[in-house]
Amino acid sequence: MGHVRLKNLPKSLWWDQVVELLDDGGTVNEIAPATALAMDEALVGAIRDPALTQAALLLAALPGAARQADFASACRAIGINVSAAPSLLDTLAGFERAVDREARMRGGRTDLGEMAQLAAASSLTRCMTPDLPALFGTTPGDVKAALAKLDTPERFAKLSRIFFADLMQRSLEYYLSRTYAQHIGPSETFASLAEQDIFRAALATHCYQTALIVEGYSADWFSKTKFDGGLSHQSAAKFTRTAIGKLRKELKRQSRSDG
Repeated sequence: MGHVRLKNLPKSLWWDQVVELLDDGGTVNEIAPATALAMDEALVGAIRDPALTQAALLLAALPGAARQADFASACRAIGINVSAAPSLLDTLAGFERAVDREARMRGGRTDLGEMAQLAAASSLTRCMTPDLPALFGTTPGDVKAALAKLDTPERFAKLSRIFFADLMQRSLEYYLSRTYAQHIGPSETFASLAEQDIFRAALATHCYQTALIVEGYSADWFSKTKFDGGLSHQSAAKFTRTAIGKLRKELKRQSRSDG
């Protein structure tokens, strides 16, 4: 299986606008929607990525597995191979292997799929950390208990929002990183790498705020789909398509508002 990359950005008016905003020291609220418009066609072509679908499916299924008496067996039943007493790192590694395996079985890896895989592991860690006594040195029982707490519509909605915000940020950075280097210097948009880091932190905040649009939908989907026994690759594919559609619509609305 090959590795399918997202399309290169065309020499378009949308991308010209992004570069112009960076040249003029535009704000995150201006640059993020403009970048989203510039890369919209490329993302539409990758929305059905199997790794994206599998990541969303496992994010919904894993907390339920943690509620079972035999957590390791329940993980294996949903395709996540772990040891008999999985640690946090073991669980995350098994999660990533399961996403990778599904992607390769269904047509190969893409850049968006890799970003989805990383975003899923990151969002799980962020949502579990407040319920763990410490990020390192936790017991398998601690990991199981923290994961089980995510098995509610409200907690899944938060997990989903963080996941899509992280995925959105990685997607925007995928393209913005191509022009960052041209805008660092004493007379440029970013006087230093530290200033660029401030911009990237603001971009992460913007993505999280934008992803609020998927939170209510995620809670409803979790309730209707998972608790009705309808959790499947097909239902997860519909979930991701709808969620990304909402994000694209919101970013376009922001662009019109800032235009």
